[in-house]
Amino acid sequence: MTTRVDAGTSANRHDERKRGPWSKVGSVCLRTFLLWAGEAAIGLVPLLTHFTVSAFSNRMVVAARCRNFDVLLEHCCSVPDIPYAEMNILAVVISGLGLLSLIQFGSCGRQSRFTPMTFLAAISSIGLLIVGSLLYALTASGISAGSENVTYEVLGFAMAVSFYLTLEEAWLEALQEE
Repeated sequence: MTTRVDAGTSANRHDERKRGPWSKVGSVCLRTFLLWAGEAAIGLVPLLTHFTVSAFSNRMVVAARCRNFDVLLEHCCSVPDIPYAEMNILAVVISGLGLLSLIQFGSCGRQSRFTPMTFLAAISSIGLLIVGSLLYALTASGISAGSENVTYEVLGFAMAVSFYLTLEEAWLEALQEE
């Protein structure tokens, strides 16, 4: 009776032990980044639509901002066509979805433990949600003097916190499987 040993199986086990848990974390992080980038690209569709419509439209109406109600439009200036309102809404949606990812819905939602960084990211998301909402209200009412730079920062921070929460969840799940 001859016993056959599969050399490939033992070699594969040796390679898995040699690579360690960080190779799995790296592949999970890459997959998570690609997933998050796809979700962000889908989320940016309304903003890209605004840019496309603005670039190819023949605008007959120009938005104006006036100091007082002025029938003759003497004290008015035109408002540039910049999508600050869309950017604020995008920041609110991204922050809200980041918070929803922390809530347990049956078998869905966050499965891993909360870390101190998770709590910090959750508090940041709540703050960004509130600031984005306030900036949207200011922009929609036409009284947002000088809030343009803050709009970009809020959107950038919302995307960064969302990415961190996605990456942390995937990383912790990969480490739990080891």
